[in-house]
Amino acid sequence: PTFKDYASTELKGCSKNSFPSFSITAGACGLNCDHCRAEILKPMLAATSPAMLDQKVRHLIATQDLQGFLLSGGSNRRNEIRYERFYPVIEGLKRDFPDLKVAIHTALTDEAGARRMEAAGVDTAMMDVIGSDDTIREVYHLDRPVEDFETTLAALTATGMEISPHIVVGL
Repeated sequence: PTFKDYASTELKGCSKNSFPSFSITAGACGLNCDHCRAEILKPMLAATSPAMLDQKVRHLIATQDLQGFLLSGGSNRRNEIRYERFYPVIEGLKRDFPDLKVAIHTALTDEAGARRMEAAGVDTAMMDVIGSDDTIREVYHLDRPVEDFETTLAALTATGMEISPHIVVGL
C-alpha cells in the first residue's frame, strides 16, 4: 500500500491508484495517538459503508491498474476496528477477482477475529507491534497491556495470512 507514486532502479513503479488505502471510518479515530493524530487516515479513500467500498474497488478495477487494496480505519478507544460488515464485500471481490490482493490493518483482535479475516479472503494482515506498557498508555492513550498485542500477533500468525508487523521506531 502506498500514499505516493514511486519508482527506482531497483523497484518497479507503483502508482498510488494500483494499491490504494481505504478507511472505513473516513478521518475519524478514537485514539488520536500522539505519533499520528489520525493524519494517516487523511490520504485514504473513505469507504464508510460496505456498498461504498464495493463500488469504489470495482470502479478502480475497471478504470485503473488496481492490483489490490488496504482496508484500514481509525480505531475505537480499545484499539479495535470493526470490519465485520465489510467481510462479505471482500468475499465477493475475491470471488469475482481472484488475483486481487487484500491487506487489512488489524488493530487488536482475537483468534476468532483473525480467523474471520482469513475466511473473508484477506491476504495480508498488518498490525502495530508495541512492546512497552508505557508507550501504549502514554503515546497510544490506550489502557491495554503488551500482552494484548502479543495475543493479536499470535492469533494472526496462527492463520494462513501473510503477516506484516509494523514496528514504529521512536515512539
